[in-house]
Amino acid sequence: MVCAVLNAERIMNRILAIGLCLLASGPALAWDEAQRNTLARSLATLLASEAACELSYSQDAIRLFIDKQVPANDMQFPTELTNSLFFRAEELKEMSASQKTAHCHQIERIARSYSFIK
Repeated sequence: MVCAVLNAERIMNRILAIGLCLLASGPALAWDEAQRNTLARSLATLLASEAACELSYSQDAIRLFIDKQVPANDMQFPTELTNSLFFRAEELKEMSASQKTAHCHQIERIARSYSFIK
C-alpha cells in the first residue's frame, strides 16, 4: 500500500514537472488564434505607423521580435499581419493632426521599448 502511494506521488510529480516545462516554454506551445490575431494587429499598427510617423525601424529588431513572439510553424501569422497592415494604413490616412500626434508619440515609445528605434 505504501509503495503504491509513493509510486503515485512520483508519477504526479513527473506530470507536474512536465506541465511546468510546457508552460515555461513560451508562446510556441501556448499559441492560439486569438493570441495570433492580437499580436498581428498590434505589430501591424506599429509597422504601418513607421512611415506615417516619420520613423525608421531596425529590420534586425523586427526579426528578433518575431523570433521571440511568433511560433516558427505558424503559417497563418503572415496573412493576418498583411491583412491587418492594410486596414491600419487606411486608418492612419483618416487621422486628424491631434490624433496623429498622440498616436505617433505612443508608437515611438513602443518602438523604442522593443529596440525598433534607438
